[in-house]
Amino acid sequence: MKMHASRLVFCHVPKTAGSSITRLLRDNWPGPHALDVYEEEGGQTDLAAALRDCAMLAGHLSQTSVLEAMRRAGVDGFKLTSLRNPVDHVLSQYYHIQAYAGAALAGDLRMQALKDAAAGMSLLEWMTGRARGLDGYDVLFDNPQIRMILNKKEGPVTLADARAAIAVMRRFDGVILFERLGESVAAVMGMLGLQGGGRLPRLMTNPAKGQSVVTLTRPELQAAMALTRYDAVLYDVIGAEWCARMAAMEGAAEPVAPVEQAAPVLLADVLRTSNAQRIEGGTVGDMIQMHEDSLFLHPPHGREGALRIASADFLAQGQERFSSELTMEHPAAPDVELSMTIREGERIVAGFTTRVSRVISVPVELRFAPIMGRCFVDLELRSLGPGGSNDYAGLMMRKAVFGAG
Repeated sequence: MKMHASRLVFCHVPKTAGSSITRLLRDNWPGPHALDVYEEEGGQTDLAAALRDCAMLAGHLSQTSVLEAMRRAGVDGFKLTSLRNPVDHVLSQYYHIQAYAGAALAGDLRMQALKDAAAGMSLLEWMTGRARGLDGYDVLFDNPQIRMILNKKEGPVTLADARAAIAVMRRFDGVILFERLGESVAAVMGMLGLQGGGRLPRLMTNPAKGQSVVTLTRPELQAAMALTRYDAVLYDVIGAEWCARMAAMEGAAEPVAPVEQAAPVLLADVLRTSNAQRIEGGTVGDMIQMHEDSLFLHPPHGREGALRIASADFLAQGQERFSSELTMEHPAAPDVELSMTIREGERIVAGFTTRVSRVISVPVELRFAPIMGRCFVDLELRSLGPGGSNDYAGLMMRKAVFGAG
């Protein structure tokens, strides 16, 4: 089989099966290798020189730095990297550090401190901030995939960073998705014209105690989602694009569902897992109750002011409709007015204002252009009175759900 590139660069994102991928590539790629390459803190590693001298370069390398080094060196090649579901990724980081807590790390005082700290902390304690003051914590746990791509070691990660990381990733020729490992590896090997298919050695595994995104408690999931909210934007956009490319390749698995076929998102879950939500005029459990697929909202007692809820940003990529049914809880309730706005950043995607009385139910059906990433929801409920007792002015938003198609 003819090779389709003369040079290969693999940017190994930690905890994404990169050691196994490197071994497979090493065993199949001819010419001089430079493996397990790391960028020095002070920039001593000369990536441009390494690129000129080697047919294959692999290691924990920033994708942005590699692109710049290739430009400086005046060379081109097949650019490969790897990604993982963001919540599972930080879980793997945590258990990797915890598994080796107490082990001596020659010269790496920062990682030693992180490992020692992990031994005395639960997952929830770690995710909710007890370790945040440790040097290196952000790089490993606060949107770490974007930080690596952009070589960003300080400061908060923003939506602008997510967009920049997506632009960088689109310049790469291949992406290994941890969740579709065999299919991704087979596709990349085929693109490179290499033998070996999807047979991947299993290296550098670490005990995760059976933990994954589906086994976390709600507080653990909420904390992990908050830490990786922008990595989730990156993963969903690049993952969807790469899956579409794989599906179009000869011999690829069946096409994956496109972005617009995203799974439904319950409004109740948005507020349940939204750790940064703002609430005015009430509290959760009193004026706001979240059921399985519905919400119960109550305006402030005494008809003074309104109940206002602002969600944190949540992943809504591919969603293009919202539906619900509005009913009053009690036949003696006064009329209420509900307003809802859906925003993507500062752009208003859709919204409505409607009056609901005790004698009718009001269906809601909004349709809008597919959302590209994450969005916000703002709700406002106001009692209109007079008539009846405001104590009974509870509004039910039944089957409140975002959907696609």
